[in-house]
Order: sequence, then structure tokens, then C-alpha cells
Amino acid sequence: MVAPDKLNYINVGPYGTFRESGNYQTLPGDIDNLFVELTDRQSQKLIVHLHGGLVSETGGMDTAKSMADALNLPNAHTVTFVWETGLIETLQRNLARIHKTKLFKKLLAYAIKKLFGFDNLDAGARGGGQEPELTTILVALDQANPLEGFTFPVSGDGGRGSGPVIDRAITDDELVVLENELTGQLEEEMEADLELQDLLVNAEATEFFPSPAESRQPGTRGLVTSIQIAKKIAMVVIRTLKRFLNGTDHGAYPTIVEEVLRGLYLADLGAFVWDGMKQAASDMWLPNREPVTPDSHAGTYFLHKLNQHMRENDDFHLHLIGHSAGSIAICHMLGAVSADPALSIIPTTVSFLAPACTHELFKAEMWDHQDRFGKFRMFTMSDNAERKDRLMPYIYTRSLLYFISGVLEPSGVDKPLLGMQRYQSAGAPYDVPPLLEITDWLCDPTVKRQALSPTDETTPVGMQTTSLKHGDFDNDQNTLLSLSHIISQ
Repeated sequence: MVAPDKLNYINVGPYGTFRESGNYQTLPGDIDNLFVELTDRQSQKLIVHLHGGLVSETGGMDTAKSMADALNLPNAHTVTFVWETGLIETLQRNLARIHKTKLFKKLLAYAIKKLFGFDNLDAGARGGGQEPELTTILVALDQANPLEGFTFPVSGDGGRGSGPVIDRAITDDELVVLENELTGQLEEEMEADLELQDLLVNAEATEFFPSPAESRQPGTRGLVTSIQIAKKIAMVVIRTLKRFLNGTDHGAYPTIVEEVLRGLYLADLGAFVWDGMKQAASDMWLPNREPVTPDSHAGTYFLHKLNQHMRENDDFHLHLIGHSAGSIAICHMLGAVSADPALSIIPTTVSFLAPACTHELFKAEMWDHQDRFGKFRMFTMSDNAERKDRLMPYIYTRSLLYFISGVLEPSGVDKPLLGMQRYQSAGAPYDVPPLLEITDWLCDPTVKRQALSPTDETTPVGMQTTSLKHGDFDNDQNTLLSLSHIISQ
């Protein structure tokens, strides 16, 4: 794709600054030129688009060009903040490499074997279920939709995916007994698994498996011992079981994968990726000092120029669009505007596309301060569509938002995100503030604040959206037409 005009993007450098990063660079003079152009054209509307945070520079620039073309409205100008972190490439590369290893598949298969063998706690700590064969599970893991056709020994919930059904509460003491028994069984089975023992001493184990110093045993070649792996897999099974018990599972296969990744592979990387992205969403709005240098924060410099332009042009309107983690950046932007007494910027509209912000952040920066913005609308997938959007076939068979909620958010699994309809059920365990208050606000029938994709032909203008993938909202024709309608009002 042809690179966008410099007037259509602001490329944010490292730590939210003007520093050079990649093949493109925005300087303070470029932002000055943007507002000169707005004045010369007598533009009445500025559309500011913030793409998702796990985007490469090339992807960000392509999006800037396509958004400028799609939202080419009368008396309006579109600019995209390109704040690439490149972390999606790190994440996908590591997930793909992990999935290719026999070690990952073997460990995942052991967790599935034990969980699918669970039946009834009253039959003993492990229950009386029949465990599937390890070889059968390994074959199933090579399918695009792993475990399709597999069921637990008892009926599932239908909504979240098949899982163990327990007809009574399980105490913490019972779970400890179960975990200890699982550990013993797994240790015995793993010690007898010659292929697994070989995997533990070869390069792929060294490359992918965590290696804390205390895990190394004197006189052994392996990265970890069978007992240490057995404990971790038993813990994965217990955590997965707990999530089915308390209603926080994401379906059988995705939940097991999430727990294996969190417990054995991506605990540190996941936190690094997502925390780094959230930091980037915040850094660009940090305060600046005079004089302006390459270390000045690009977002804040932009806000002060925008504030001056709005003061000089009474009938000038700002429209914000945030896709995925772009919603996080907008929350921090509005917070920064509120904290700076020199700024008095109130966007006419804020539109979120599949937002990845937490309810806590949204509440703190927007819902609790509705005087900071005008109209709000959110376009996102229905949970049925969200569950069918596969982040990476074979590896993780839910959407990116599910993955963020289940793996990347460091504050806990099944972290509620604003763009996931799943958390609007108003039933346990989601019948708590701020979920209830925000859900009521979003779903208020008297105000059109939420559009769930896919909509049909009966949907009113400005509410239509048909994206069936998380990353497609900012190039979905119906969503773009809805945004154009909102901005044109």
C-alpha cells in the first residue's frame, strides 16, 4: 500500500516521544503543519483514530491510509496515531514456535488427559472417569479446531463449552487432595514416558520452558525434573477445573491452553507484551517541558496544538475513534486533558471498536466523568461471533480479546474487558460493580451506545456493523459507514 500523507498520521516514537522509530518519524513541525492545513482548508471536523496497540509500523501506516480514504468526509480531516509496539509479532512468533514443539503438545495432552478423565469427586480424589488415550489427544491437537468432538464424561454447559459438571461445591481441602493425587499420577506416567524425558533434555525444552535457577537439580541434564513438571500440570488441571466451577472458563480447549501458557510458558512474556502496550498507550500523553525536543511527548504536543486551534475556531469538532487497545489510549488521553488546566478539549463523539480496555479503566476515565466527552458508541462482536474468531488456528481458538482476558492481563484470568459481550450477562460471576453499572449504561434502550456485530439489514443507520474478526472493524464497510454517519451528524 502507498504510504499515507504526513498530514494523515502521527507516528509516535519510543516512550511516546518524537524519537525516530522504524521507517517513519513525526516531528513537532509536522503537527504544526497539520493545524496550518486545517486552518487553510477551513476544516470543521478532525477525526482522530487510534489503532490497536499490538500493531507493526507497516500495519499502522496501512491503517492510517485506509482510514483517511474511508472517512474522507466534507469539511473533515482524518489523522491516525501510529503507535506501533511490534509486540503482536513477538507474541505470534512465540506462540507459533511454542506450538511447533513436541514438548508443548505433550504437556498440553497430559493436562487434557487428566481433565477429560475427571468425572465425580465422590468416587475418589480423581473420580471414576475414563481418561482418553494420550495418542488420541495428540492427533486431535493437530486439527485446526483441536478437541472438536471430544466431550467430558458429563454434559457441558452449552454456553461456555463442554466441561466437568459438579453437583456440589468443592472445598479447598478437596482440591488440595485432588492436586496431590494428580501430581503423583502424572509423575509416575511422565517418568515412564521416554519421549517426554528426552524432550526435557533437548534444545526445545531449554528454549521454551521456564528455567528458574532453583529448578535445576545438581547432577541432572534436564531443565526440570518430572516431579516439577507433574506439579505444574496438576496445577493447570486444578486451575482449569476451578474456572469451570466458578463460571470463568473460556471453553474447554481455550481454557486449558490459557492455563498451560500462563503456568509454563508466557507468564513473563505475556505480562511484558501487554504491560508494554498499556504503557505505550499512556506515555504519549505525559506532560512536556520547554523547550520541545525529540524527547517531548507527541500526544501531549498534539493536544496543546489542538486546544489552541479549537479556541480559535468555535465551530470545530473533534471525533475520536479507538480500535482495540486504541480505547486504552483514548481513556488516558481524556484523563490527561482533565489533569492539565491549560486544556479544555471535549470530543463531540467517541467511538470504540472492539475495545480492549478494562471496565476499571473505562469507569475511572470515562464513565465516572461523562462531562469529558459528548456522544459514545461501541461497535463490537456478539459473544457468539467472538468465540468463533480464532486468533491462531490450531493454537488458540478464541479471539484476541479472549486471549488478552485469559492470558495477557496480569491481574487474573478471565479479566473483564469492555468490548466483550460475555461480561454483560448480569449473572454470576459478573453480577458485580462496575460491570453491572456499565452494562446498564451501554445497553440503555433509550440511547444507542452499543452495536453488536453482525447486525442485519433492519439495523438503524449508524448502528450497522458486520465484522466477524477482531482486527477487521476498522476496514469493515458497514462499520465505516456507521462511523461516517456518526461524524456527519
